[in-house]
Amino acid sequence: MLQENNTRKVGGVSSGKGRALYINREKRKKRKKLISKIIAWSVLIAMVALILFGITKAFKFITGLFKDDFEFSYAVCENWPEHDTLSEVKKDYAIGIQYPIINDKTDKVIKKDIEKMLKSFKDEIKQFECGKKENRAVYTTNYSIVKNSDIYISLLYTVHRYNPAREIDDTQYIAKIYDIAAGKEVSAEEIFDEGYTSVVSNYVVNALESDGKYVAETATKLFTENTKAEFENFSNIGFTDKSMTVYFSAGDIFPTDMGALTLSIPMSKIYQNMKININGYTAPLYDADKPMIALTFDDGPRTSTTSRILDVLESVGGRATFFILGERVAAEKEMIIRGDQLGCEYGNHSWSHMNLSTATEEEILEQLNKTDDALFSVIGKKSALIRAPYAATNEIVFKAAGRPFIGWAVDTMDWDTRNAEAIKNEILSSADDGDIILLHDIYGDTAAAVETAIPALVEQGFQLVTVSELMEARDVTLTSGKVYYSARKK
Repeated sequence: MLQENNTRKVGGVSSGKGRALYINREKRKKRKKLISKIIAWSVLIAMVALILFGITKAFKFITGLFKDDFEFSYAVCENWPEHDTLSEVKKDYAIGIQYPIINDKTDKVIKKDIEKMLKSFKDEIKQFECGKKENRAVYTTNYSIVKNSDIYISLLYTVHRYNPAREIDDTQYIAKIYDIAAGKEVSAEEIFDEGYTSVVSNYVVNALESDGKYVAETATKLFTENTKAEFENFSNIGFTDKSMTVYFSAGDIFPTDMGALTLSIPMSKIYQNMKININGYTAPLYDADKPMIALTFDDGPRTSTTSRILDVLESVGGRATFFILGERVAAEKEMIIRGDQLGCEYGNHSWSHMNLSTATEEEILEQLNKTDDALFSVIGKKSALIRAPYAATNEIVFKAAGRPFIGWAVDTMDWDTRNAEAIKNEILSSADDGDIILLHDIYGDTAAAVETAIPALVEQGFQLVTVSELMEARDVTLTSGKVYYSARKK
């Protein structure tokens, strides 16, 4: 009995410990299962991540095989850099158009023009067989702007068109005139009257028929049809302050392989036909068909003598060019202002009459820039022309100046003779149509000479004009670093 009792007790105790052990084993099993699940899920997540990463890499690799990394090369319009672009890149063509941002009103019109341009390019490309990728047609459009006034701008799109079928990069011009105040394009028909087409047609035809490079092609049907006196032939135009440019794209009037062409027409030839003065051009005070002379005066101004010269010029409605010394400007402001008001022009004759050919580039710049600044402080204009003291120039002088130089066809020797009668006789006997005449407005004898010579020149039929007017009348384009002595009729 005692043994049985002992057995039950022991059994009772054994049963409690077993339950605890059982519970612990269950907990361990659950913990192991949880850990296994965590590990399994971690492995699964890692596998899914690896798979997705692999798929992504594979996708990127595959799409990379078809990705088109074509880039357009645009030029920057320095005087109007704010712009936007419209482009479309396909396997057989790439079209990129860069266009300016002007103002809200004008931008809406420009955007519509650009969309039309894009469509026209696409329609043009459809006409010929295109290659793929590197052999596709590529059209790249840049723009340039001339601000003609606070209201009008001349906008030019230059389109470089490459197509493998033609194997050439040809140029197309698309010119627009915009009224940026109203936000609208202005057509050639709105700017000019009917007589305009005849004037421009004659000018263009005569210019190209006299040019050896083009004369052989001026007898073709392409040329004769597209230079007829019609607005559609001469509506691709733009303006500067003194000229109008007519733009011809490659293939317009000559074979495409001869390239694009531009022709500048002086405003003096067409201003009479303008209904809208786009660039604020002022009609010249001279008749380009009549004889003219440019009197020039160096080393001044000096009130006692310059005032007498201005008096006689004013009495006959004439003008002259004064090449001034910068060091004299501050003391002679009234004379300079008066000459400017009479329509005379001022050129740069250095600050202190230095021999520029013996000076360093820094010294040359100082002599010229100080004079420019002094003149600008008086009349708000700088010198467009230079006459070197002693006519002494060299390549360093030309490079530093960056402007055209003016010489003379007739030296009156007034600086040597100091004799009014001799000076007058030299002017009247030597001067010819288109000549530039050298005088000095610091001598009393020179003032006395021109007081009689100027009325005599006018009586002989000469117009007294500035150097710039003379060059404009004779269609001479002044070039930096070149010396001009006269502008006689061709």
